[in-house]
Amino acid sequence: MELSNDNFYVAEQIFAKSLLSVPNVQLWSVYLNYIRRRNDLTNDSTGQARSTISQAYEFVLDNIGIDRDSGRIWQEYIQFIRNAPGQIGGSTWQDQQKMDQMRKAYQRAICVPMSNVNTLWKEYDQFERSLNQTTVSYEFYLLQIYLMSHALAGRAIYLFTSREFSS
Repeated sequence: MELSNDNFYVAEQIFAKSLLSVPNVQLWSVYLNYIRRRNDLTNDSTGQARSTISQAYEFVLDNIGIDRDSGRIWQEYIQFIRNAPGQIGGSTWQDQQKMDQMRKAYQRAICVPMSNVNTLWKEYDQFERSLNQTTVSYEFYLLQIYLMSHALAGRAIYLFTSREFSS
C-alpha cells in the first residue's frame, strides 16, 4: 500500500524492520521491485543504478536464495546479468566479467532444490556450450562437478514434494 502511494520513506522503514525477520520470498520480491523502481536503468549513465540493483539481488539471494520458491528470483537475476553491458563470448574485460557473473549465478542456482532447477540447468549447460572451445574445455570439467549438485537438488525436490503430497 505504501508503495502504491509513493510513500517510499514508510516503505523503507517496513523493509528495514521485516526483511531479515521474515524469510518470505514474496516479501523479498516486493523489495526487489522497489529497488528496481527506485533505480532507473534507462538513465543510468554512471552505472550506479545497475550496481545498486546488483547489490540488492545479491542481498536477497544471500538471504532467501536457498528457498525452494526462489527460482523466479534466480531467473530474474540471471536475466539482469544477461542484459548488462558486455557481450557473452566477447574478449574485453567487460565481456569476461559478464560471463563470470553469469557462471557464478548459474552455479549457485543449480545447487538449490527448487521447482525450476531443471530449466536453470539447461540454460546453464547451453550458456557454457555457447562459449569458445578453449573456455568450454575447462569449464565443461567444472560443469560436470556441478552436475552432481544439480542431481542432488533434483532428488531433494522429489523427496520434499513426495512427502508433501503423501501427508
